[in-house]
Amino acid sequence: PNPDFLAKIKEQLFVLLGVLDNQLSTKDYIAGANYSIADINIYATIQRYFIGNFIPTLLADFPNIQAWVDRIGVKASVKKAYELEASFDKEGEVTDTQIKDFFNS
Repeated sequence: PNPDFLAKIKEQLFVLLGVLDNQLSTKDYIAGANYSIADINIYATIQRYFIGNFIPTLLADFPNIQAWVDRIGVKASVKKAYELEASFDKEGEVTDTQIKDFFNS
């Protein structure tokens, strides 16, 4: 990979995370006072790439994002979604029973 390109991407990432961190400095959720699809979408991305396996220490520089991640992560619906994901078979397929269990619980 081109080191100049990677440096530019990292710089842009920090700018965007700074905007999000600033937004969350005065709000509990991305779009305001209520949990929304914006939180669901961005949480999944941050969970997978920044917390999961990409840059696990990155959020240390963004305390408002970290506090938001902590708020979202304890929601029953989020825990249930990650439990369901962990139960996928090796090909990532979800059975009809798993889908019914998820939506009926």
